[in-house]
Amino acid sequence: MRPQKLILSAFGPFAEETVIDFTRFKDGIFLISGETGAGKTTIFDGICFALYGEPSGSYRKQDMLRSDFAKDETETKVVFLFSHRKKQYKIERNPSYMRKSKRGDKMTRQSPYAVLYQEDEIVTTGSQQVTAQMEEILGMDRMQYQQISMIAQGEFLKLLYAKGKERSEIFRKIFGTWYLYEFQEKIKRRHLSCKYEYENLGNTLLEQEDNIFVSKDAEEYEEYTQYLKQKHQIVEFMDVVKRYQYRKQQEYENFQKQKETQEELYQKQRIVFSQITEKRQKIKDIKEEIKELIVQEKENKAEQRAIKKEYDQIQKELPKLHKKELRFQELQKQIKQYKELEALEKKKESLKNAKERMIRQQEETEQKKENERQRELKLLEFLRQADEIETQYDHLQKEELKLHVQTEKNHELCKEKEAYFEKLQIYEEAGEVYDKIRMQRKEYRDRLSDWQDRYDCNQAGLLARNLIDGHPCPVCGSLHHPKTADFKESDITQEMLRALREETELIDRQYNTAFAKVKQSKGIVEICKEQLCKKSGKRSEEFEKLDEIYEISLRQYKKVKKEFERIKKQKEKIAEQRVKVEKSKEKQLNYVEKLQEIAGKSHEKDSLYKQTEARIEEICKNLEYKTYKDASEEQQRLSDEIDQMKFNKEEIEKKKESVEIQGVHIKAAIEEKENTLSSVTKQLEEHKEMNEEISDFRKFETKLHQMKKEIQKQNQNLEQLNQHISVNEQSIRFMDKKMEEYKETEMNYTLLKDLSDTANGEQKGKTKISFERFVQSVYFDLILAAANERLSVMSEQRYYLLRKEENDINKGSSGLELEILDEWTGKRRNVRSLSGGESFKAALSLALGLSDVIQNKKGGIQVDTIFIDEGFGTLDADSLNKAMQIINSLSLEGNKLVGIISHVDELKDQIDQKIEVYKDHAGSKVK
Repeated sequence: MRPQKLILSAFGPFAEETVIDFTRFKDGIFLISGETGAGKTTIFDGICFALYGEPSGSYRKQDMLRSDFAKDETETKVVFLFSHRKKQYKIERNPSYMRKSKRGDKMTRQSPYAVLYQEDEIVTTGSQQVTAQMEEILGMDRMQYQQISMIAQGEFLKLLYAKGKERSEIFRKIFGTWYLYEFQEKIKRRHLSCKYEYENLGNTLLEQEDNIFVSKDAEEYEEYTQYLKQKHQIVEFMDVVKRYQYRKQQEYENFQKQKETQEELYQKQRIVFSQITEKRQKIKDIKEEIKELIVQEKENKAEQRAIKKEYDQIQKELPKLHKKELRFQELQKQIKQYKELEALEKKKESLKNAKERMIRQQEETEQKKENERQRELKLLEFLRQADEIETQYDHLQKEELKLHVQTEKNHELCKEKEAYFEKLQIYEEAGEVYDKIRMQRKEYRDRLSDWQDRYDCNQAGLLARNLIDGHPCPVCGSLHHPKTADFKESDITQEMLRALREETELIDRQYNTAFAKVKQSKGIVEICKEQLCKKSGKRSEEFEKLDEIYEISLRQYKKVKKEFERIKKQKEKIAEQRVKVEKSKEKQLNYVEKLQEIAGKSHEKDSLYKQTEARIEEICKNLEYKTYKDASEEQQRLSDEIDQMKFNKEEIEKKKESVEIQGVHIKAAIEEKENTLSSVTKQLEEHKEMNEEISDFRKFETKLHQMKKEIQKQNQNLEQLNQHISVNEQSIRFMDKKMEEYKETEMNYTLLKDLSDTANGEQKGKTKISFERFVQSVYFDLILAAANERLSVMSEQRYYLLRKEENDINKGSSGLELEILDEWTGKRRNVRSLSGGESFKAALSLALGLSDVIQNKKGGIQVDTIFIDEGFGTLDADSLNKAMQIINSLSLEGNKLVGIISHVDELKDQIDQKIEVYKDHAGSKVK
């Protein structure tokens, strides 16, 4: 990466826009000098900030970059142009800072932003995105860039004075050994996790031993207590417990067999006892049932006598029932006539109402007929004006059509006029663009001609310098050179001339495009103008009047159309009125027919009304009661009495039959129970004769009760023993499972511990160097080898940097400690014992060695520029010369550009290419 131009705006001490042009520096060394605090290092900060979004030093943060000298409206930003691998790049980046709000006087925070260009095309935008893209383009991150290309003020002393742990963290970032560190930590975490699991399983097994019970009188109890809670004798403990468990299991099985034999005998005796008890209870139950049946038999006989009396009384009342039934039938016949009478009364009332409705309907129809006749007269009066309206309608229809066609034509002319003016405007705008490009083209052509002349003169002057009389000219071949061209030093280079020629060719292409567009637009405008003049009959100066003509014709058209619509509605109304006249005549005929129909129906209703009245008088002569209601109530009373008498008769008959049947069933049940009692008593006596042991039932019952208690006690003992065995068995199974896990975990723990101790440098009796430190020490040796090549020159082969070999196995992690070898004394000592100038030499050598190693490690990195910030003030004249020899040799490696920040006067004299930074009350500036 080679810088070309750096623009700082309101950045650090630079209040105004400051431009630093690096293209005027050829390969070699250039110096940035100035007073302390003027802003020399800020130039490097600007480059590093543009590339990575952070300044070069670790003491300056992004929110500290805003210039305190800058005006409120000045934007803080950095623009950096550079080349890399023959490609041109530009970065524009602004930091986060507080600025004045665009609305009001409040302060607001400006968000960081960045844009990356390649050959004037945007590659990416966004602060983080640009940083990531630059890391990909350059092949290194900010940390590596600082170590390779930008050795910031005071930063490279850190690596010299750092302790082993600090130097390890620096190398981790630079060489990316973090993955080795993570590998070490991961192995350690797995080792500790496995250790925790291993110890946890051991503790679980010891805790589980408390759940195993061994009785004190057991023969295994002494061994049980000996191995209990002994972490390394869990296997022996398990053997003792399993022996005890096997013995207890055999004991439980023997007790179970004895209990089963006792239970079998008890069950047999209990069956016999149950049978005898059942028969004794059955005899007792049968006797009780016989007593209850005898009582029921007596009650049944008494109930039969009472029911017989009620039945005889019902038989006496049967003639009364027959009379009531005959009376009911007679009333039922009259009820039918009452119903007919009620229907006739309703019919009579309905006929009366219908007659009244017909009279009203006749009067309403007569009135409607008269209204319709009056309406017909009015319609005929209106129709007498129809001829005049027809004449007006025909005239206005023709006038409306004529004006409509004229208005549409004027409207189309207005649209074409608008299109003409739009094309005219496009033509004028294209003309303005054409004039602008034409002026630019002339300016570029004049400049190209001037630059070409100056460049040619410069080339001719250079040739003239080397012309000698008698020797041929390389251009014309002449041997005499009477009038040679004068050499005039010019800043026009061939690259600048080529760039200007490309820009001029670009302007030529833009000019040709603009000229073609103007020509095309002009042709279109001329065609539109000619067509519009032909259609409208107007000159182009009169086109504006077309809108006025259109408005006049439109108003006339609207006025005629409105009048036409009014006459049209009247004409439509005349047609409607004629239809209404015909409908009115038709309605009047309908009303006449309706009146005739009403008269006929009215006569028919009168006849029916008289017939109904005659039938009502005839029915009323034969009825016993005044109203249908009285007759219905008498009929209902008789019906209720008849139903009650029939119900009472049926109930007594049913009850009499039921009681008689019940008496028969009770007698049969008594006989059946007596037979059953005799049979069961005989069976009980036979059973006693067969089993002499149960002759005394009470003693037999007591014996069974004692057997039951003994069996229950045996069950309790067996349950306790079984529970004791089950608890132990569950614990033993759990411990067997955990023992397998314990042994497997122990193997893994041992393996991981050895691996973790090796990777992390924690093996006892060996050098304590971790895997990462070992790899870093290899890089460190390469750095020291590269550094010593330069340090030996600057110190006249006196000092060499060496990596301290740690032999103390009890010391912490080792491998990255640094010491200095003094060849004059042949002794090694701490690097902090060096003087200020010696420390600078050692630190500079170490930093340059680190830069070499990183470049070699990265492989594809191309470093065209290196910056070194301060430290030369501590060197004497001789050391300064040797340091400059090293830096000169560095600049010759691949034509590098080396920038040095220093205020040392000797360097100002030695270095011709320089940037001077000076400060005043308004901020810093460069020249």
